[in-house]
Amino acid sequence: IAELVATEFFEQGDKEREELKIEPIDLMNREKRDQIPSMQVGFIDAICIKLYE
Repeated sequence: IAELVATEFFEQGDKEREELKIEPIDLMNREKRDQIPSMQVGFIDAICIKLYE
């Protein structure tokens, strides 16, 4: 499932770059795919843990 989500995000980022001529957010930027693990940790730290607590 995670691969499907990442694929959809990258496709959205590609469309934003090609059709709207804007830089997609990092999570949807295919060129920054190597940063996804750290972005996920950041999301967990900033959002998930606070909701859990």
